[in-house]
Amino acid sequence: MTDDVKAGTSDTALVVPSGRTVTLDLNGHTIDRGLADEDARPNGHVIAVNGNLTLIDSSTGHIGKITGGNTNGPGGGVYNYGMFTMSGGTITGCSASQGGGVFVAQNGTFNMNDGTIKTCKAKSDGGGVYNYGTFTMSGGTITNCFELNVTSDNIRGGGVFVAQNGTFTMSGGTISGCSTKNQCGAVYVYSDSKFNASGAPVIKDNTWGHNEPNNVVFQGGSIHVTGALTEGAEIWVKAGKGDTVAVPGEPSGSGTSYTITAADAACFHGDGGGLIGELNNGNVVLMLALPKVTLSNANDKAYDGEAFEPQISFEGKQLTKDSDYTISYKKVVDTQETPLSAAPKDAGSYRLVVTGIGDYRGMQTENFTINKAVIEPANVAAPTAKDDLTYTGQSLQLITAGSVSGNIGAMQYALGSDASTVPASGWSKTVPAGKDAGTYYVWYKITGDNNHKDVAAVSLNGIEIAKADYTNNTVSGNTKYGLAGTIELKDNIAPGGVLGTMTVSDTQEVLDGAPTLSGTVLSYKFKSLSENVGKKAMVTVSVNNAANYEDYAVTATLNVINCDHLHTELRNIKEANCTEKG
Repeated sequence: MTDDVKAGTSDTALVVPSGRTVTLDLNGHTIDRGLADEDARPNGHVIAVNGNLTLIDSSTGHIGKITGGNTNGPGGGVYNYGMFTMSGGTITGCSASQGGGVFVAQNGTFNMNDGTIKTCKAKSDGGGVYNYGTFTMSGGTITNCFELNVTSDNIRGGGVFVAQNGTFTMSGGTISGCSTKNQCGAVYVYSDSKFNASGAPVIKDNTWGHNEPNNVVFQGGSIHVTGALTEGAEIWVKAGKGDTVAVPGEPSGSGTSYTITAADAACFHGDGGGLIGELNNGNVVLMLALPKVTLSNANDKAYDGEAFEPQISFEGKQLTKDSDYTISYKKVVDTQETPLSAAPKDAGSYRLVVTGIGDYRGMQTENFTINKAVIEPANVAAPTAKDDLTYTGQSLQLITAGSVSGNIGAMQYALGSDASTVPASGWSKTVPAGKDAGTYYVWYKITGDNNHKDVAAVSLNGIEIAKADYTNNTVSGNTKYGLAGTIELKDNIAPGGVLGTMTVSDTQEVLDGAPTLSGTVLSYKFKSLSENVGKKAMVTVSVNNAANYEDYAVTATLNVINCDHLHTELRNIKEANCTEKG
């Protein structure tokens, strides 16, 4: 469709003739017959299907609808003699004597795969759907459908009425919010008709009378389970304790009845609550259901080493453990559940499983948590900073290690960039060490075990490794009077240090000119006076900025001698043959 369609007062219903196949895409538009309640007329439905009709709605918002049908006969929205498949769209605001939304004639077939039938009404039976033929529901929703005739006590099936010899097969979809004065708010199954169930059908929250729960009602017979009822299946039935509500059914064409399981049986409930299905001799029989379970202390327990059994209560009932119910536990980690043999004591997430026994049936689960305990200060010996550290060239431990008593946690350490920023990495159990002089920021934290919380990181502020005193700070040079000499100072300079100011002390006046520095070489020259033999001069050179040493000075003693073989420039030549004294 490309536009809305509204019928005029003289228009008749749309008809799909016998032998014709039509796909109607509402495409977000509306087909409106335009008949109000007071305008009800024969054949006042919106569409009559004699052939084969598929209804879809390809619009993004799925807002296409069929509305305004109002007939004093059957089928307010769609009157179906042929094959009607609903895969989208909405049938709403239609009314009829029977089948306010859809009427399925004796030889008709209605397949509901998707879409919605809502706020449709009937003066007699089947506010949503009246089925005289074959109705298969695998998806979609029937909701808020009801009956109009409040004076009659014989109004049945606010959602669906399955007439005599009709077949209703439900494997998915939902019927909810429907109502009638009496005789079934959701699905009424007439005698000699059949209701087959499998998959994930949902029939709940329908009412009759004064908002009393009322869902599936039988005029004799039971629901036929023709296949497994899967997750999400939920069927509420108007029946009492001990009543059989479902029996094995034969899947189409199989020739063999399906075997109902206990899981299938648990999908059935008795209207008003308090009853749940139980497998009994192959059939589903309603038994007393466990009342709603509540845990009063589900999440306020902290680990204390003792097994924890949550306090449970039952809504409106006083039940006795091991007579009316049993309890078991499961450990829950992510999506994995592990059964436990006893009540848990360790911190973690758990599931309490309450299973009815004796007169009660069903199972309920409630989650609870045992929280990790706090590590108390009494269990912690904090690490302490060492305050007497001086550079040695070796790695030095910066702290005295802390400890956690009772094996409930582990102390971890890391070096940080300052005293306020928690290190993002580098944490380990190893006590931090430093080698170079400087300020170190040691952090510690406690990683709790599986039952105890972590303790947040704490800084020990700045820990100092002081600079050392450099001891190789004296040197001497021996040179004959009248000659020049040199001294290499590089071995007297601490790593990273640089030579600074030079100070000369020549009180005995032996130097011939001022000493000089070229790089790390000290050069000097003595006066050519023999009487200066045995005398000396002193040169002091400062060393600054060494990374691991305090600033200091190298002191060079310059000795005047008479033998020139000690002069470093001549020594290698003369030393072997020298016979001079000294």
